[in-house]
This record gives sequence, structure tokens and C-alpha cells, in this order.
Amino acid sequence: MFAKFTLGSLYLMIQHRSAILKGVILPFIFYILLQLVRYGSAYTGFSYGSASSLLYILFFVADMAILTIISINTTRTILLDEQPEPFKLKFKKREIKYLLYSIGFLALWIIPSMFIGASLTLIMYNVLMGVIPLTFFLVTLFFTLRLSLIFVGVAIDRSISLRESLSMTKNCQWSLFFSLALLIALLFIFEYCIGLFSSLIGGQFFSLISFALITPLVNTFIYIFTAIILTILYSTAYQPNDSPQAESAGDAQ
Repeated sequence: MFAKFTLGSLYLMIQHRSAILKGVILPFIFYILLQLVRYGSAYTGFSYGSASSLLYILFFVADMAILTIISINTTRTILLDEQPEPFKLKFKKREIKYLLYSIGFLALWIIPSMFIGASLTLIMYNVLMGVIPLTFFLVTLFFTLRLSLIFVGVAIDRSISLRESLSMTKNCQWSLFFSLALLIALLFIFEYCIGLFSSLIGGQFFSLISFALITPLVNTFIYIFTAIILTILYSTAYQPNDSPQAESAGDAQ
């Protein structure tokens, strides 16, 4: 199942690359423009005072709205064989619901994220003290992944409850966990190397390219890859006999 999630996702990404690109290109352009605005705001008065918090919230919601469109378009392309219209955005009830769920899930991560910071600090004094908050973080990650099929349901306009999501992910919970953990770890290493390279070279231009282009590319890839993994999981757990996409992904191994 681990190979099906990882290699199968890459196979489906290549197989549907044209349709996925159509659904991604315009949101990605807006993402780059948003990053440029965010980068420019760091050199204006809006970065200071009370306006800073409001600006941060606006940027955050805009980020999530763009990534919501990318995730929904990818999910519908894989599961419903839908062909997105290039250079056309739509943000209706489905997208709003998906966005609200995404923000809700991220809100659940506030405390676990604090535990990660505490873990890195405490592990310098005592390994056991560092492992305890890290374990709490991993447990939270594990269960949020178990609930993630509700996003597939929203994307394809099919109701999936939290209980159904837990049930459908029961037999492949560890494969899902390690597949996404591996993806996040690899991309974290990639972004770290880019940041290190940028700091060594210096220069505002490379910093701008890294912030406005590389970061959107990495985040877009993460959301596309994650959406495809969830479609494979949905196809395997919910409609194992009806999804040629899932079979194709399995045959790719």
C-alpha cells in the first residue's frame, strides 16, 4: 500500500498532467502574485503595528483559498475525470466548505506545532523530555490523516462523515502516514537546502526568486501530491471495484 500511495500518485500525476496543469496554472499565477505582494509588504508600513496581524490573516486566507482550488481541481480530475477550464477560477459553496475545513484542521495543529518547538528545545537537555511532546505531535498527525477523507467528499460533492473517514482509513493508516511523512520530510530538506544556498550566496534577487517562485512550487506540489494520495485512498476504501484510476495506480508498481 505504501508503494501504491507513493509511486501510484506519481503515475497518476504524469497520466493526468495536462488536466492537472489546466486546473493549477491560474491559481499558481495568483499564488506568485500574492507572494510578491507579501514580499513587498515587508518593506512598507503595513508590516508594523496593528495592521500587521490583519495583513497576516488576509495573506493566510488567500493562501488557503488558492491551495483549496488546486486541491479540489486535482481531486475532481483524478476521480471524476473532469477537465478544468484553464484560466478560469470559481469559488462557490464547495470551495468555501473545503476552505473552512482546511482552516479548522490547521487550527487543531496550533498546540501540536508548539509541542514541536518545545521538543526541539527540550531534547537538548534530555532526550526523554524531547520525545514526549514529539510523540504528542505525531499522534495528532496520525489522527488528522485518518480524518482527511472528508476533504475528498467535499471535493466530489459526496458526504463523508468523520466516522466514515476513520473507518475507511483503518486498513491503510500507517501507509498513509509514512507516505505523507516521507513527502513532507523530503520537501522540507529541499526547502532547507534552498534557504541555505540563498544565505550563502546572498543577494536580494535570489531571495525574491526563492520566496516568490520556489515556495509556491513546493507548496503546490505538496497539495497536488496529497490530493492524489487521498483519491487513491478513497478509491481503494470506498469504491474498490469502480475506480479504473485506482487500478491504474496499482498497476504502475
